[in-house]
Amino acid sequence: MDIRRALSTDAERLTQLAIASKRHWGYSDEFMILVRAELEISAEQIMNGYCEISHEYGVDTGFILLLETNDFVELEALFISPDFIGTGLGSKLLLRSVDWAKANGYQRMQTTADPNALGFYEKYGFVIIGEIASGSIPGRTLPRLELDLNAV
Repeated sequence: MDIRRALSTDAERLTQLAIASKRHWGYSDEFMILVRAELEISAEQIMNGYCEISHEYGVDTGFILLLETNDFVELEALFISPDFIGTGLGSKLLLRSVDWAKANGYQRMQTTADPNALGFYEKYGFVIIGEIASGSIPGRTLPRLELDLNAV
């Protein structure tokens, strides 16, 4: 498996991978239409953040996108191709993001998770610090999580 820094020209491919990964959880077509804007990865995010993409045999298999803030690093996106969910790739990419954050002096990592991914993040020590309203579905809330990087 090859992992490399993403380029701004990868934005549309990463958006498509995020959509496929989200769809894996059985969400309806109507739901997917509503959340599409939230899943879009822009060239600006890639250029202004830290983004890695993994490949195997020429196929995009997953990616992480980290955005820096003054107080913590935001795990903006971690998506795995449906064919690679359950293979350990998500764990590998998450641990790479933790290593990057620690190497860059961060003490905390935060993320907003899909409810289906909550158990994955909790397995690595993330704790719920609140919830936020979905940006696209009225009445839906998403868990807000934090990881103490000193404990990892």
